Amino acid sequence: MKFPLKKVRYAMAEGVLNTAQYTISRLPLVINRLMMDTLFYISYPIVRLVPTFRRTVLKNLATAFGKELTQEEIGDIARRSMRHIFRMPGDFLYYGSPRRHDRLKRDITISGMEHLRSAIAKGKGVIGLGAHMTGFLLLTTRLAQGDVPFVILTKDQRNAVIRNKLKHLKDLNGVRYIDVDSPDKGKGEIMRCLANNELVYLIADERKKRDGMLVPFFGKEAMTAVGPAVFSLKTGAPIIPIFIASKEEGFVIDILPPLNGAADMQEHSVFELTCLANRTIENYIRKYPDQWVWMQQRWRM
Repeated sequence: MKFPLKKVRYAMAEGVLNTAQYTISRLPLVINRLMMDTLFYISYPIVRLVPTFRRTVLKNLATAFGKELTQEEIGDIARRSMRHIFRMPGDFLYYGSPRRHDRLKRDITISGMEHLRSAIAKGKGVIGLGAHMTGFLLLTTRLAQGDVPFVILTKDQRNAVIRNKLKHLKDLNGVRYIDVDSPDKGKGEIMRCLANNELVYLIADERKKRDGMLVPFFGKEAMTAVGPAVFSLKTGAPIIPIFIASKEEGFVIDILPPLNGAADMQEHSVFELTCLANRTIENYIRKYPDQWVWMQQRWRM
């Protein structure tokens, strides 16, 4: 009989994640942050030596800011960005516990809610334009506790343990999601949600391998998702940028005015709207350069 090593590894990994979730959700936030920061300070000297770190994080920062910042300044942004990334799992597990929802609403404030309510009042649904700021998991958890019907597009993790844990946490916090691994089914669900006048949140800052468009991003062309523009032009749903940033007193979700302002959406082409979306994301990253996830191959063709 073959020893079920894969099942044992799965059970061990699941046990570690369950223990981490149980422990972190019950620790005071200050202790939680201290643990994550300690892990960061121990690990970062090793992380910065990993070739992948130099090929992605440092290279991306040089592409975005190489003509504006010194190598020392770029290195400082990389260090602070990784610190935020190390804090992200602890913050998510802490605030993602239903017992912390009152604290979640207190610590994660929302700015610009009037833009979202005004867009919802038009009755055509709303396309939320998102980016991988380091607190984006908290953003989805916080919006799910609000009174505006909200759904986010997600792509399942390959690792089954992480995939199942994230699904459990999303269900626990009432986060509704559409699986984009099934493109045709996903498009139909997006259209139905918009027809029901819901907020559909699309994170559009990753390199789009298929059906993407070359659009400037930090002054260099990058393959970009056109979904927000396409769905907006097809349905008339306004595109509302929604981002999150960490502040000293907690987090703030910034809801910005619609991309088109008062203009008729049909006057804009897919390319023009996608350029505007990229510019909006870029401008927000420039405000908080240490809070964007620089670990993806954003400018790879």
